[in-house]
Amino acid sequence: MVVASAGVVEAQHLTPLSYQTVNPPTTEGEGLKIYTSSLLERLLKVDDKAYEFNAIMFLYFSWKDTGAREKMEKSTLAYRNGTGECYMPCIADSTPSASASSFSPEFSCCDDIWLPQVVAYNLLPPFHTQFDGIVVGTDGTVGWYKSLYARYFTGMEFRNFPLDSQRLQISLGLNTVSDASQEISFIPSASSTAFMMRQGIEGHKGALDSVSGWEIKEVSMEAVEVPLMEAVEYFIYDFGNGPANRDPLPMAGNKSNSASPFTNPELKHYGINVYIDVKRMSDYYIINQIVPIYVLVLVSILTYFHNPSKLDVRIGVNVTCFLALTGIKWVVNRELPNSSYPTTVSMIIVTSYALFGFAVVESLVVYTVYKAKKQEEEEEGKEEIPEVDSKVASHPSSPRSPTLIKQGGLQTILSNSKKWSSFSKGIRKIKGDHDFEVTETAIIIDMCSLTLVALTSVISSAIYFNY
Repeated sequence: MVVASAGVVEAQHLTPLSYQTVNPPTTEGEGLKIYTSSLLERLLKVDDKAYEFNAIMFLYFSWKDTGAREKMEKSTLAYRNGTGECYMPCIADSTPSASASSFSPEFSCCDDIWLPQVVAYNLLPPFHTQFDGIVVGTDGTVGWYKSLYARYFTGMEFRNFPLDSQRLQISLGLNTVSDASQEISFIPSASSTAFMMRQGIEGHKGALDSVSGWEIKEVSMEAVEVPLMEAVEYFIYDFGNGPANRDPLPMAGNKSNSASPFTNPELKHYGINVYIDVKRMSDYYIINQIVPIYVLVLVSILTYFHNPSKLDVRIGVNVTCFLALTGIKWVVNRELPNSSYPTTVSMIIVTSYALFGFAVVESLVVYTVYKAKKQEEEEEGKEEIPEVDSKVASHPSSPRSPTLIKQGGLQTILSNSKKWSSFSKGIRKIKGDHDFEVTETAIIIDMCSLTLVALTSVISSAIYFNY
């Protein structure tokens, strides 16, 4: 028994209207098997912001029908001798020649031949059929092909953007549900990532991009066979609420009811999912988004090589990086949908904001340390000056000279500092920063902060890109 499903949008029905009233062929044993091939002619567009994609797909279905050849020849001969009309040409939208003698598809009529009632559930109407036709074999076999240009909605996941891969899905099914006495099921057959049109250009040996921003990896299929009652209950109880207690003919419930196709345990839903696996071409995003972000982080790191006394320069560098990163963030957000989870790029951006903010706070800290030490040295100098003999004070080599006291303290600091202090001092010399009124504490804070920022950048990046 075959029962028509309710509520199917006609614009999603791939079978021509003239073939939707023919009874399916009778089978014995395992039921009617529809072997399905899906060949991707062209993936035209992947709109990840709208969770949609456009594609031209060549679909081919084949099955056994022992009475199909007789029906085709009978209707064709009736058309040729003028006793009948050709309502269903084997090649759609064509007019077979009445004077032809062969039974090739282009010369024949396929009236009363059964076609599976195929529905594309996630197709966004309208769709366009470029060409389709029916091939009837002499051994009781039938093939139906269809070149379909359509737009589909599909789920996508962007956690690893821009290193993400997507599985674009086309959900095909029958506009009927079957019981065990007349099962009509799909069997995956051939598949291809290219068909009809060669992807290369004559004289060009390298690979060419077939769709902007994406690389097509594979086309695969998966057959769906599930009891209709189980499928309905999954959607109702996992994503909604069950029927009311007094519902006379509920869609779901513990009790089976053969009067409703939704609660009849004997009925099954058959379908097939076509998957187009694509990988984002990440080089474009790495060069134009990821690399500039890390360049800004490197520029911010220069903060720790500026003299602590130059607070305006240190803060100015990070404010500039903050504004530049905001511009990059705007570009990234413009290309992605508003998802409920962070992406790799968004986490890198947030981390970069935190590093810039940390650099500003750290600059305020070392500036405070520098000012406190400078004020302390000045107070010590004022206390020691009255005790210095005028002759000794005027002598340029006197260890009690205020100038040399300051220089002596600096020399002691530099001689006792760690390797990172010498490194920081060397960088400041290269930069032309000869104002060495810094303290050992400020240098140590700068170098510890530099180490912390570098480790944070490396570790967070490793985590994000393996997220």
